[in-house]
Amino acid sequence: MFPVGLILVVVLGAELFTGNNALLIPAFMSRRCTAGEVARNWTLVYLGNFVGALLFTWLMVYAVGLTAADPWHSAVQRIAVAKVSMPWLTVFVKGVGANWCVCLAVWLALSGRTLLSKMAGCWLPVMAFVALGYEHSIANMFFIPLGMMEGAPVGVGEAVTANLIPATLGNIAGGALLVGCVHAALHLQRKPEGKKS
Repeated sequence: MFPVGLILVVVLGAELFTGNNALLIPAFMSRRCTAGEVARNWTLVYLGNFVGALLFTWLMVYAVGLTAADPWHSAVQRIAVAKVSMPWLTVFVKGVGANWCVCLAVWLALSGRTLLSKMAGCWLPVMAFVALGYEHSIANMFFIPLGMMEGAPVGVGEAVTANLIPATLGNIAGGALLVGCVHAALHLQRKPEGKKS
């Protein structure tokens, strides 16, 4: 499901917090936007993604009973518990890996010229992060609340402090540093010395 979600985001021009972690860094590094503008975008998009994830989880999954029966019912409970039971540093490092993959997927998709090439660019890295069990803050805004709705013994504070905070910080590090900064440093055109703008 997650590759499909990223394909829709990229092709339709929607905003995704984790993708924006990388996409805004080249503009910041080339002084086309300020740190305040980057922080404002990340904050607003993060909150918007959170509200959207909660509404989708409640309305399109829980309320219609998609996970009411086993094996899905017990599976989503176990997933929610597992996500808040890992050590903080483990969640952080898995967050780095997740958004490294997601932002590389966005980069690949943006380099594609056809719909199929954009889809392939999104699909492969996202499939890898899901298969590796990495931690994606926006995906966890779906998984953990769904588990809680289905009766998982997880509190709101626990979900935020044990998973969403370290996953989000790891996602920022993976996307902004390992993709945005690296690619900006490699590809930003530098003006020849001695020339004035």
